[in-house]
Amino acid sequence: MKRVMVMCETSGLLYGELVSRVQQEVTLARCRRIYSFSGACTIDQLAVEGSKEPHKCIVTCPVERYIVLDAIEVITMTDKSWHNLNHIRSWKATGDKCHETKRLVKLQVNEWMRQNNAANKQQHKEAHSLGEMAIIKTNGRDKK
Repeated sequence: MKRVMVMCETSGLLYGELVSRVQQEVTLARCRRIYSFSGACTIDQLAVEGSKEPHKCIVTCPVERYIVLDAIEVITMTDKSWHNLNHIRSWKATGDKCHETKRLVKLQVNEWMRQNNAANKQQHKEAHSLGEMAIIKTNGRDKK
């Protein structure tokens, strides 16, 4: 069967084996939904190369058969992408917690904090430089 990635109007992004397609209705076998991805700029790149950061992707467990009624794009996947995405651990609840989601959120928060700290350091340097220039100008005016 042909392996495809399907972008839908409201159902999101899915991939699986194409069983049939009639206008916007697409039937997939061995289907998984991609809630979020990283390591690819576009879904086109994801369909061709897979993810360069699969540990940051959120992909559901496989479903045997899935019918979407709102497909707007159907992209053929490469074997490389198919195997890459299928090796991503399924996102699912364990008891009442989604451990994988917590890990991913922690990674995202840490990345945001790292970027924010770098930006704050740069702003502090710029403010310090501006403060020194203001003192020099003020001192210059005071001397006149």
